[in-house]
Amino acid sequence: MRKGRNATWVAAELSNEKGVGFSASFVFMRQIESAADIAGYPLPEGVSPVADAKPVPMDHAPQFLKQNFDARFALPKSALGEADLCWWVRLRARENLDPALEAVLVGDALPTAVLPLLGFRVPISSMHWHVNLLEPVPTTEDGWWLLRSTSEFARGGGASEQILQWNAAGRPVIAGMQSVAVFG
Repeated sequence: MRKGRNATWVAAELSNEKGVGFSASFVFMRQIESAADIAGYPLPEGVSPVADAKPVPMDHAPQFLKQNFDARFALPKSALGEADLCWWVRLRARENLDPALEAVLVGDALPTAVLPLLGFRVPISSMHWHVNLLEPVPTTEDGWWLLRSTSEFARGGGASEQILQWNAAGRPVIAGMQSVAVFG
């Protein structure tokens, strides 16, 4: 779409005879020197080490989650807010994947944070997902990433969520926001 001195904008659409099924826009920026150096997004307090974390039951999980990911609870319920999920997640088939692609795929693994309030059989659909990749080449140990999704607003069939993702060493790799349709 546009190429500047430091950034390039790219748009992509996937469609078939039924119409557009996916639309995305990307901004790729090279690293440049900057006076700004803020290291926010600390790990939540009390996160269980992945080796000690209990597996997330997959009885009512969507098929994409059951078939493609391992998930473990990272925080006890008592440490979570009303619409708040915090899990360790690992993509099962990750060999030879680009590290940024792996991080983004894992970043979309959590169900919407309001789902536990509604029962896990309520249909949902991502409407818009905004991802800021914080590391040019995100890496982690043994494929495990820490994800936290919180919703501060849900009403009228929709929810707005904040999503944060860290690698196993506690380094933030993704900050995002998602708009979700909740049909229930």
